[in-house]
Amino acid sequence: MIPSGVLAPLFTLASAASGKDTTGPRGWWLPIDVSTTGPDIDALFNFILILTGVVCIAVFALMILFMIRYRHQPGRHGKFIHGNNRLELAWTLIPTLILAGTAAVSQKTWSEIKNIDRMPKPGPEVTQVNVIAQQFLWNFQYAGADGQFGPTLIPALVNVNGAPPEQIGLNRDTNLTLKNGKMLRGKITGETDDTITLVTKERDAQAQAYVDHQQVYPKADILARDQRGADDLVGLEMVIPVKRKVLISLSSRDVIHSFFLPNLRVKQDAVPGLTGKVWFEATRTSAAVIGTIDPDTILGTPGQEREKYLDQVMAGSGADEALRPVLKRLLVDGAEFDELELDQATLDKLPWAFVRMETVVGYAKPFDIVCAELCGLSHYKMSGKLYVVTQPKYEAFLAQQRSLGGFTTGGDGEDEGY
Repeated sequence: MIPSGVLAPLFTLASAASGKDTTGPRGWWLPIDVSTTGPDIDALFNFILILTGVVCIAVFALMILFMIRYRHQPGRHGKFIHGNNRLELAWTLIPTLILAGTAAVSQKTWSEIKNIDRMPKPGPEVTQVNVIAQQFLWNFQYAGADGQFGPTLIPALVNVNGAPPEQIGLNRDTNLTLKNGKMLRGKITGETDDTITLVTKERDAQAQAYVDHQQVYPKADILARDQRGADDLVGLEMVIPVKRKVLISLSSRDVIHSFFLPNLRVKQDAVPGLTGKVWFEATRTSAAVIGTIDPDTILGTPGQEREKYLDQVMAGSGADEALRPVLKRLLVDGAEFDELELDQATLDKLPWAFVRMETVVGYAKPFDIVCAELCGLSHYKMSGKLYVVTQPKYEAFLAQQRSLGGFTTGGDGEDEGY
């Protein structure tokens, strides 16, 4: 951690020079930080930037001074020297000490963020999300009620452009059979070998890479339907609770991507064949920082239009009449889940197919999720949405996704004006 006493004068000068409030929602310099580790990261960033800026200005000032002072003049002759040991020692030792000092003061923060042994351990107090990158979108996998993640397997990629579970190879619907080098859907039929080598040439590019590396799969892991993934939730938007540690397991389905959350100071490469770990804790909701959208754009004009829609929801969903007051608060009054204080049983009974995602997250605008690695021709489109919400909204989100079978909606990465 950078000592605050070292950086305070520098930040004071920078703030005064900008003439702007550094604590505003937009920030005057970096994207506004909402993470617990962000202040230390920003301090290190600004320290290095100011230090290198001072050195750069000093070097250029000396160059200009020397060009003027020692410019060519009639009768002046240059003097040749064979080096200066003291000068050589000085410009070698000083940068070395600066680099060593920077590494020493930043080691605590670096270890806290990147050391796998110091990351939050899986448990009830930690939200776990698997992030699977692919060209050109992000997939997010949440564990179901059993708290276990189903494995994602390349041969289970039955539809690379289909629903999110199929895009990440989540094997939860049926048994898979590999026979004569080809994958068949259906029951296991008669293989007796302990392992089966995937040799098909008919899979997508990532499966082909596995072929080229002679990847061998244990039969028990590849052929049987995996019950751990039966209740997993997979979608294209990420929702996490505020003021709670989040542990990310990061992987890629095709090429190298880079998972970048500017407002949380998180950046980690997603590498095919490897699982990376990263964690963070958000201190503020995205609604508090980015703002909210007008509920009228989702619910319609207050009054008869909303009341009519409520009647349509009750008739079309077959919902219990006892839920009408709750749905009225949501769909007519525009209330948020924080105000309703619903128990889990009521959440599970709501007709979620008629409740928009925008309503679930309290009409919040999202933080950006971007890819910071050139990953192909449509790299510019690879973005996602991160909603940081209160715990009641997060519970509502999970209930909605369970009701819908774990399919969250999402765009193709295009900017929607948020």
